[in-house]
Amino acid sequence: MDIQFIIFLLICGAFSGALFATVKIGSALFIVPTALLFMPVFQLPPSALIVPVIATAITSMVPILLVDWLHDMKTQQIDTHSLIAFAPGAAMGGVIGAQVVSLMTFGTFGLLFGLLVVMAVINVLLLYRPFAESSKWRCFAQLSQSAFRLPITLLIGCVSVMSASSGKLFYTVMLQMHTIKKEQVSGVSTGLALFVVVAAMVGFSFPAKAFALSGTHYFIGAVHLPTCMVLAISQLATYLLCRNKGNNLDKGVVHISAVIFLVIAVLRIWIN
Repeated sequence: MDIQFIIFLLICGAFSGALFATVKIGSALFIVPTALLFMPVFQLPPSALIVPVIATAITSMVPILLVDWLHDMKTQQIDTHSLIAFAPGAAMGGVIGAQVVSLMTFGTFGLLFGLLVVMAVINVLLLYRPFAESSKWRCFAQLSQSAFRLPITLLIGCVSVMSASSGKLFYTVMLQMHTIKKEQVSGVSTGLALFVVVAAMVGFSFPAKAFALSGTHYFIGAVHLPTCMVLAISQLATYLLCRNKGNNLDKGVVHISAVIFLVIAVLRIWIN
């Protein structure tokens, strides 16, 4: 890899790690649109390399999600019953989503990424006006005991991977409609995102369809190993430096700024 490309990856990883530490927005949401935006600079075709970009970005999230989840476990901010109930669907969704990514078109990714941005906007609104108990949908309020928990969590995991996300954003919105303590929502959604990402990593190792760089050096399936390692290390380093930093006002500004960036990114993807 060129030194310019390594510096670009370090910057992407640093910003995404700080973003996750501050407002818990998955790092792949920042890395993928940024990579697609700057790929022409490195003379790489964005539409032809969407599969390895998504696969590498999502796989690089494993260390940061694991550390954050272990921290939540240590501080007992996790509803174990809900996590165990939702984990099988999340894992299956991750594997299936990873396989479907290699089959989908760039236009399909654009539509799903747009859906993800809509969920990001909803999540910001919920920070300031959470669901009242009377407004929670009955099927979600008791979802951990419902027969629909497997298909719903599977669908969320699948769509999340296809839209270049770990699923944390979707699961956070879902859990806010569930009868779970507010302080446990982040821990459970992080755990589910970890299951999705690890399962997706397995799926990306054996893509359903060959892509532009299949069989070239340093690729494990659809994951480019050197890029993944650089992103993972830079993410984890900045996450550890920025964790538990900033007040509510700082976090609110960062959250809104991140959503504005995602809106601009999805418009750029649609225009191209």
